[in-house]
Amino acid sequence: MNGTDAERLIARKYDLEPFSPRWADLQNPRTGAVYEVKSAQRDREFRLWEDQHRSLRASDNAGNTAYYAFVTDGGRTYRTRRVHTVSDVIRDRGGWNESGHRRDARQLKIPVEALI
Repeated sequence: MNGTDAERLIARKYDLEPFSPRWADLQNPRTGAVYEVKSAQRDREFRLWEDQHRSLRASDNAGNTAYYAFVTDGGRTYRTRRVHTVSDVIRDRGGWNESGHRRDARQLKIPVEALI
């Protein structure tokens, strides 16, 4: 399941709408909570970005609850986790790494089984 399909699945499941600016994918129009959707195959890893995670934490700290929605198995398996819970996973895995994908961006790849 690609990222766009995963976003549609989570939007339908939780009655969410697209979010702008693009540091998160979806928003609950009733509560203001924001969701970042990540998809991966069961035997792969979710890729998280430090700058995006920082924006999600700032939103959460300001009172707008922030979540990650992790989707795998073609959408058959998904789980939402609060951004602060994911921060603990990031810390436990040694923090952020340099990325060759985006200049000046740091990332962390986390195995699916660590988050679902």
